[in-house]
Amino acid sequence: MNRKARFIPASSEELLAALDVIRKWGAARSIDPVTGLWRPVIAKANHLLDDLLIQNQKALFEFDDTTFLTALMDWFVERNQKSAVPHLEILVADTRQQADIRAAALSALMQLNPSKRSQWFEYGMNSEIDHLRTVALSVIEEVNDDALLSQLLEWLEPHRQLRLRQSVIIAVGRLKSDKARETVFDWWKAMLAGQFPEPLKLELLEVVQSSSHPDLLALWQSYRGQFGNENEAILPFEVLQGGDLHQGKILFNDRAEIACLRCHIAEGKGGIVGPSLDGLGTRLDPPQILKAVLDPNESIVPGYASERFVMNDEEEYSGVVIEENEQTILIRQGDGSSLSVDKNMLQQRFATLSPMPEGIASALNHRELRDLIAYLTSL
Repeated sequence: MNRKARFIPASSEELLAALDVIRKWGAARSIDPVTGLWRPVIAKANHLLDDLLIQNQKALFEFDDTTFLTALMDWFVERNQKSAVPHLEILVADTRQQADIRAAALSALMQLNPSKRSQWFEYGMNSEIDHLRTVALSVIEEVNDDALLSQLLEWLEPHRQLRLRQSVIIAVGRLKSDKARETVFDWWKAMLAGQFPEPLKLELLEVVQSSSHPDLLALWQSYRGQFGNENEAILPFEVLQGGDLHQGKILFNDRAEIACLRCHIAEGKGGIVGPSLDGLGTRLDPPQILKAVLDPNESIVPGYASERFVMNDEEEYSGVVIEENEQTILIRQGDGSSLSVDKNMLQQRFATLSPMPEGIASALNHRELRDLIAYLTSL
């Protein structure tokens, strides 16, 4: 008997997973997209899959899922595909859409259609939605600043979205008026008195550090001198609050320079060389997590200390001891595989540093480090 095949639409999770694979397929990365194993992959062209997305963009932009639509817009911006502009304009203007989607569409429009950036800036500034205002503030240097300061200060109220408030600090720092500079001075005094919001502190420090005004630079030098390290850009403890959990998760999963998933399990997936990070936020507070990230050798979790074994034939092996008896030592190597070391063939054995890289802080800027701490604290 012939049976007619039924078409089953893809779920939002399936579409997002497919788009994620397409986005990363042509990029160099550390995790193999098929096996999920640690195996560096070189960059390669991916024109066929790109063309399929472009040809079907109308249907894709009609899909009702925030995460998928945001990822789709990111893909079009990454490839500078201006064919998406009409669909983005529809999303921005559609008041039925969620604020996150409209904000992502506005951001994409500003990047794909710079000739109309001032128009979209005005649209975002006049919006009643904090998400759209935050996007508009990203291009504040291109507009007249004198009439904006009072409006920006209203957006610093505690009930406003945190990302908007952080963007306001940066935006005011970019304004050139004397009144804006006086505002930064007032914030600085409040910070020294312990009366400035901690989640906004990093933005204020960046504003003062990057200023070309001699009075603000003098404040910065004086502040750095208190800690005896005037040449360091930002102190580590200034990234403990105000991070973006979602962005931190992306860094954790995708940033090859830190390769967290190579060794650690988080949310049920990852490697087994290092300890699981699930529940980390209940075991350690943010300062302890930051310390573990910046100095992984300071405190190694019991059972995860790495050792090196030099054999009689000069072969060398490294790994974490799983079990040991009189004849053999079973170790777990960096790639997760197990190896049995014959004690009779062992010439030398000694402890090594943690396999976790010590240069994580230098691989991330301070906002990224703050986002990573926010994500790790949430686990």
